[in-house]
Amino acid sequence: MGLLILGSATQTKAIERKGFVIGFGGGLSFIFASDIPSNLAVAGQWYLGMMVSPKTALLLGACGKGYTNGTGASFMLLDLMLRFFLYDKIWFEVGLGPAGEESYYNLHPFTGNVQIGGGFTAAAGYELIQGRTFALDFQSRFLFGILPSHSSGVPTNNHISLDIGIGLTWY
Repeated sequence: MGLLILGSATQTKAIERKGFVIGFGGGLSFIFASDIPSNLAVAGQWYLGMMVSPKTALLLGACGKGYTNGTGASFMLLDLMLRFFLYDKIWFEVGLGPAGEESYYNLHPFTGNVQIGGGFTAAAGYELIQGRTFALDFQSRFLFGILPSHSSGVPTNNHISLDIGIGLTWY
């Protein structure tokens, strides 16, 4: 009898992924930008969208980070993403959209030095905890932004970063 009760207590209902999707996340970012030495930053993201099939979500989201290394800068990517669930707890995501970086030298307030370009993101996640309509996941996100250089306007300033963190999603 005790095993029967324990067995039924450990069984969980499958997560219901349908309709509206909203979520956010955060973690650490390892930045490899062509105009600054490698850096570590705090990263954050949000996303919202819809499940278009039981295993695919169409999302609009943004991820950003601020970092300092004698100077200061912030990077943001606004992208349209597709999230695919390969298994019940494992997902992959790809997205494209506009990217921007603002530099504020010597940590002075906004100097007007903003570069706008394009960006790409690829991500993977593992849902650590699943409820009936939400999931807490571990995620890793690769970002690549092509931005004009500070002086010439030629798109030679690449922003490359790898983010590792935790996300919370409601379906």
